[in-house]
This record gives sequence, C-alpha cells and structure tokens, in this order.
Amino acid sequence: MRLTSRLYSIAAVLWLGSALGGWAEAGIILQTPTGLHAGDSFRFVFVTDGIRDAIATNISDYDDFVNVQAGGATYEGAVVNWIAIGSTDSADAIDHVGQAAAAVYLPDGTPVTSNTTATGLWSGALAHAINLDLAGNPVDPLFFVWTGTNPTGTGFGGPLGSARPQTGSTTDTLGAWISSGSSPSGDLRHVYAISSILTVSQTSIAEPSILTLLGTALSVAFATATGLRSRRQRSARSTREGGAPAGAAGPAEPVGAVPVASAASIPDSRGTVRNNRSVAMFFDARSSLTA
Repeated sequence: MRLTSRLYSIAAVLWLGSALGGWAEAGIILQTPTGLHAGDSFRFVFVTDGIRDAIATNISDYDDFVNVQAGGATYEGAVVNWIAIGSTDSADAIDHVGQAAAAVYLPDGTPVTSNTTATGLWSGALAHAINLDLAGNPVDPLFFVWTGTNPTGTGFGGPLGSARPQTGSTTDTLGAWISSGSSPSGDLRHVYAISSILTVSQTSIAEPSILTLLGTALSVAFATATGLRSRRQRSARSTREGGAPAGAAGPAEPVGAVPVASAASIPDSRGTVRNNRSVAMFFDARSSLTA
C-alpha cells in the first residue's frame, strides 16, 4: 500500500510538472553513480547553462550564481549545495572547493577524477572532460568557462575580478580544462560548479528509484491491458464465426444426439438467429427417447 501511494504521488508530480511547462519545473533529481556503495562519499560537477561576467571579486557571488543555475536539484531528497570552481584574489579554487578523497562524477554518472587533491582534480589530467550541464546535456564548446584559476588550483595568472581572468575549456582533460587562456572580465561565459561532498545511503542502494518503479508499473499495466484487449477481440471474432473462443475446446457431443450445427445458428419462428441453448438441449433429449 505504501509503495502504491508513493507511485501515485510521483505520477501526480510528473503530470503536474508536465502541465506547468516541462521537467525543469520540478527540479532535477540526481541519481547515485553506478559502482558506489552505501557509505561511499562522492561529488557531482557540471557546467552552468547560463553565462555571466567575471567582474565580481567576491567568490560568494559565483557560488550564488551556480546555485541559482542548479535550480534546486536534489540527491536522495535533499537540495544539493554547489560551489563555483574558481579563484579570486582572496580565495584559491583548491581551497574553496576543498581537498578531499571523494571521487567526482558528471551528472550522468561518468567519472571525472578520483579526488579533489593535487593527485586528482588538480593533477593536470582528468578521466573525462567536464562538458555536461546538470541535466546531462553537452554544453556549447565555443563558450569557454570562467575559472580565474591555473592548473595547480590557485588564482595566480589572472583571478576572477581582474582585468583578464583565466578561462577553461570544456573539451579538454589536461591542464587546459581549468586554464586554456584569458578573456576580458566583461565577457559572458559559463562557470564550473561542484557539489558539496555527498554520501550514499543504504536506502538509495537497497531500493530502486521511484522513477524506475513507476516506469515498471506503467509498463506492466500497459502490457496487461493490451493482452486483455487482444483476448477479447479474438473471443468476439470466434463467436461471430460460430465457433468456440480461440484456444477453448467445445463440450463433447452426447452419444446418439442429433447433430446440431450450432446452438447459436438455430432460427426462431421469425427467422431470427438466437443463441438458445434450450433448443439444443431439446434435440438432444428427443434423440435419447427415440434411440
């Protein structure tokens, strides 16, 4: 009963989201990347769809921007907090992001790096380019990303808020992912965002997701309805042709009975064909008396 109620609830939410103008209305629900287990820590990273300038000198301005861009995305029912991957004069990205052993993944579960230390995110070599928005869609590679950061994770060389902050490339997996050049701070560009450290719960591993359960339930219901409709159509067609439903064996004919083509084909006094089992029984009884 509880599972059924949850399925109805999520179905109502999905319908309402669609009616209001699309999936974005309900927010993105992030799923646990494949291969992780209960208790594992990890982080998501994405590229904002929106663009902005790099004039601000306070890193919190960029944090606010990426959180607005995330649109209230959740993981295991909780809204995720996001951090801009960038450096200013007063904050280096390596410290702002935080050095941790938690692996980093794209929103679709693709591994990016094993950690956010000098041997991972700041090693100058990523396992995969950071090239997806939060919905898992590729971003336009022509728009570089504001970082204000060099490959070692500091703002030396052009921090955010300077005349020409450093930019990164969403197509690169080497040092250029974070420092591929520089640009006037008034230009409009994307920003990298990384989540706070998330932990996989036992529930998310032990139970299938609500969307998966909903999809399965709808598939089963559709298949059942289709099967019933098909059987009814075959049964109706067989009855119209004067025979038993497909796959059903007719009753055995009594010994000595007068052959009757079909109870359904016996006309009455007005010539109307009726399905009159009593007529067939009459002929059977009469045949038994005369035998």
